[in-house]
Amino acid sequence: MMRKQRHALCSHARSAGGDSTAPLAARIHCLPQPARQIISLSAHWLEVTDKAPVQHVATLDPRSIFDALSAGKAVIWQDWTLRASPPRASADDTGAIRWAPAIWVSSSKGFSPFPCMDLESVAQACSFIAQREARVHAQAQIEFDDEPCY
Repeated sequence: MMRKQRHALCSHARSAGGDSTAPLAARIHCLPQPARQIISLSAHWLEVTDKAPVQHVATLDPRSIFDALSAGKAVIWQDWTLRASPPRASADDTGAIRWAPAIWVSSSKGFSPFPCMDLESVAQACSFIAQREARVHAQAQIEFDDEPCY
């Protein structure tokens, strides 16, 4: 946590009659509800997406990838990583706001977020990866074919 944020948290703890020298986890209870939710989401992000158990897959099978993401795992296929994001607000077909995780797909070959974590979005993510791999392979062939022969 940044110094300014720690200072604000300690000041709030002192004003609420709490011990500002206590560890951060002990001071969270004295914060207003929105701040507790933000810290909780931050903890979720740090613990689940950055340190999530990893599952390597041999093929881009949407069902197995969806099952792994639903279980809180990061999925790795070749050099691609698929992760479930923390829940975020999104509008459904009726315009109602709901909180749902998204899917983040990343590699040195590209990045793309997908708006929700369902089987259809996982299939779209797999399609995105396959298309990007095909483009990269085609570009590598063009570059190889263009090399001069000496």
